[in-house]
Amino acid sequence: MNDRKPIFYINDQLCRNAYSCVRVCPVNAIEVRAQKEHPTIVNERCIGCGLCFIECSPRAVEFRDSKEEVKKLLASERKTAALVAPSIASEFDD
Repeated sequence: MNDRKPIFYINDQLCRNAYSCVRVCPVNAIEVRAQKEHPTIVNERCIGCGLCFIECSPRAVEFRDSKEEVKKLLASERKTAALVAPSIASEFDD
């Protein structure tokens, strides 16, 4: 079982059920289930390409912000390695 945290998730309050995210997903990681009102991203299948995020016009597809988690890990005594985008540098003090 994959226990990694999802990169993307669907904000049910913003979702308009247009299903553009479902249609654009190259690995069919977004499911429409009868028992749920809105589509769901299946974490185990998601490759994190971001096409759903780009395609969703109401911006209901959101990404997990882990800046605070990274800051805590880097400040801890434990040896830590983190892969981050260059733009994250602006989130840290000198």
